[in-house]
Amino acid sequence: MRMDTLAPTGLPAGTHQRALRDCDAVAHAAAFRAYCFSDGIIFYGYDTPQGAIEVVRGDQRQVRERLDVVCRHGWTPGVLLVPGVPEASDQREAADALAKFLAWCKDCECDGLVWNTERKVAL
Repeated sequence: MRMDTLAPTGLPAGTHQRALRDCDAVAHAAAFRAYCFSDGIIFYGYDTPQGAIEVVRGDQRQVRERLDVVCRHGWTPGVLLVPGVPEASDQREAADALAKFLAWCKDCECDGLVWNTERKVAL
């Protein structure tokens, strides 16, 4: 291994890590994320705020492009929604809608994206 390799990922300098793994703490902490709160509105960032549920993480361009296709578009330009969550009559129905959405997205796997099928809330 050459000295210009980035540790601990082992990728040559100047390359980008596309596939993120849960066991790679560096990649997990540095990943671009999409997350939502109980209203179903999608937000982006490098951290998942307290009380939010991470939807997907990976390369910023891939995350944005994929969600632009699979999410429902709101009335306000640029607002993306998790399908079924805003229409839910209670939190249980919203959680079910989010679970169905995440399962569907995971089935149409996109290179390098990690979908949150466990629906853990950030503490």
